[in-house]
Amino acid sequence: MQGGGSYIRVDLEEVKPQDQSVTSEEKERKLLPHERKKIRTTIEHQFKAVISITPPTSDSLAEFDRLLADDQLKQLERLMTELELKNTPNRILEPKSFLHNARLQPLLVQMLEDIAQYRAYLERFIIRFGAENECTAPKQNPQSKSDTTKPSAPIHYAVLQLNGDFLDWLLARDNTDVNLRNSFKQTALTLLCENYDQCMRKSMQACPPGWLAEIRTLIKQLLEKGADFNICSIHMKLPFELLLKHCGHDETRSFVEQCVDKAQCALAICSINERNERVVGFYNNNPNVCVTVELLEIFLRYNDCSNFAKYLAHFEVNEANVKKVIRLLLHTACDQKVIRVFEVSFRSRRETHLQGNPAQTYTGCNYSSKDPNAPDTSSVDLNREYSRFESTEVQKGSELEHRVELKGLLKKVCLMADLPLLQRLLAKISDLIVLNDDPLLVNTLSKAYDFKRRIEERNALLACAEYLATQETIHMSKKDNSGNTSLHLALKYGFESVALALLRQRHTYLGMCNNDNLTPLDYGTYGFWRKYLDQCIEIDLKRSIPDRDEIRFNLNGFYSSLQDKAFQDVANPYR
Repeated sequence: MQGGGSYIRVDLEEVKPQDQSVTSEEKERKLLPHERKKIRTTIEHQFKAVISITPPTSDSLAEFDRLLADDQLKQLERLMTELELKNTPNRILEPKSFLHNARLQPLLVQMLEDIAQYRAYLERFIIRFGAENECTAPKQNPQSKSDTTKPSAPIHYAVLQLNGDFLDWLLARDNTDVNLRNSFKQTALTLLCENYDQCMRKSMQACPPGWLAEIRTLIKQLLEKGADFNICSIHMKLPFELLLKHCGHDETRSFVEQCVDKAQCALAICSINERNERVVGFYNNNPNVCVTVELLEIFLRYNDCSNFAKYLAHFEVNEANVKKVIRLLLHTACDQKVIRVFEVSFRSRRETHLQGNPAQTYTGCNYSSKDPNAPDTSSVDLNREYSRFESTEVQKGSELEHRVELKGLLKKVCLMADLPLLQRLLAKISDLIVLNDDPLLVNTLSKAYDFKRRIEERNALLACAEYLATQETIHMSKKDNSGNTSLHLALKYGFESVALALLRQRHTYLGMCNNDNLTPLDYGTYGFWRKYLDQCIEIDLKRSIPDRDEIRFNLNGFYSSLQDKAFQDVANPYR
């Protein structure tokens, strides 16, 4: 090259293979869902054709066995596994079974709804997919049924159809959870006790002959396999109490005594004390109390804090039950707004279960980013890129082993407006996905605005919001359904102290647009921005000399970190 100046030579041959490999990988990734859908549809039609033959014949069962062992089914399982490995979600998703992901649950539900007719197919299907505890999606259950009789897993269908033979078969399998709960937290034992109660309340006239005897037989079957009476449903019903209130009936009284003998531990019952408070006691004051997570949950749901604290002292949290402890105790304590109980749970010397597993670290998701300085970059693209940039550039935290169980807990604590508890939890949780699965700041600010006439509650919520705004691990770009970030809402609602805290964060950007294409600048008042901009002008005393002051401008928020990053990439192309 003649004359002055310099240039950068880019060897296109070196870049091309890398681009081609990325393209081929993306193409393969896009083909996987189509291939999966094609195989899934074929398998579904084949299964439906076979189970339409009722009663089953030797030929239909042979064809059913062939389908269960078919290579196409194995290929579908492989594809589902590959998709799970390639998809790195930045949200916490409840783990789904293969039957759910492969859209094969409707087949299972069809067979479960008439166990007697499909049993030969059903047992083979359950064995092949390990579906003893398969909880069917709520949408697969008929909406016309009462909430109290809505089944979920095979064991629930079995007891509601009073199919003792199939129940025996299920209970004989090692993987069957006899205390599995449906979406209304009802166990198979609870469902049977509720049906028994309904029959007795109707003076046994509405029940078919022999139903009560069959229900009693099934209850005994469950108790022999370890079914627990001390589990309450979402309707606050204790199964043993449902039987106990019909002890005026001689046969029921005798049956209750048999249940007490089979239970081998104290059975929880509810009573009203002299202060007109609901408390949990035990039948016949039996001192042989087995402290389980479900029993502690009963104390919480009945707001019996004294019994909770008393029996928690005898309870050991371990790796086998920690998931239940989080779901049934910590979440329930927040739902019931029993802050004192939550504190007792923390003092039980088991806080380490909330800390990260150092053997696993969260690595940011891979994505194809767009140049933020490109002329065709829209505000929507810029917002999306900025959100991604923030989620990957913030210091990465360790991945929690129980992140699925912790999902939603921080949101509940924020909406409880308990600042000390929030501070304690944030100090224990380092997993960035757990911390940012919900838009905590957006939710807290919205609720504070809703409580604008309830000054005390609003101030408590704003205290939580101000604390969240100072935490670098909380992403500021999280939005509500209208595209508003926490800075949009803080300025829109006039929460200036929160807005100032947000503006000090290094990832805050004033160019973020909501769905109305408005930025935070559009929501702040003239007085606020004048005051804020005055604070952005500082005199650097360390660099100033006697006859000259050095003025520094704090431009945080006025330029996107993405643009700064893009400039660095251009300046250092081989970095």
